[in-house]
Amino acid sequence: MNPNCYAAHHGRGAVELRQGNYLEAIRAFDRAIQIEPNNPDGYNGRGLSLFMLERFSEAINDFNRGIALDPAFSALYYGRGLVYFRLERYYEALFDFNKSLELNPDYKDAYQFRFYLYSVLAELTDDINLQSEYLEKAGIDLERWEQ
Repeated sequence: MNPNCYAAHHGRGAVELRQGNYLEAIRAFDRAIQIEPNNPDGYNGRGLSLFMLERFSEAINDFNRGIALDPAFSALYYGRGLVYFRLERYYEALFDFNKSLELNPDYKDAYQFRFYLYSVLAELTDDINLQSEYLEKAGIDLERWEQ
């Protein structure tokens, strides 16, 4: 592998991430970022790897760096939304899932997590009107929900 080839290191990071080898993925993404520090893809991959290791603060930092480089990169908002969701920072997660969908209306994973987030928010509130609003936004049949 060419030690100065961004694509090679990024590709290796992506493979390691898919295989669950998160520390190896981080190492590969680290090298890719060293080679091309202004490429947001490297931060996205490393952020996801850090998320999987529950290194949430570092993951948020990487997603923020990527967003600063390319504010139209929908996957970065999705990834940061996942971190916020795990940290139970639900409204920040909702903002990020919505932003991801605004940028990429075909992003199925963002729809899935936004749906789940609305159902979690509905469970957490005692305000029946707000609960109904969340369930409606999630596309949940209110009559079936109450059964």
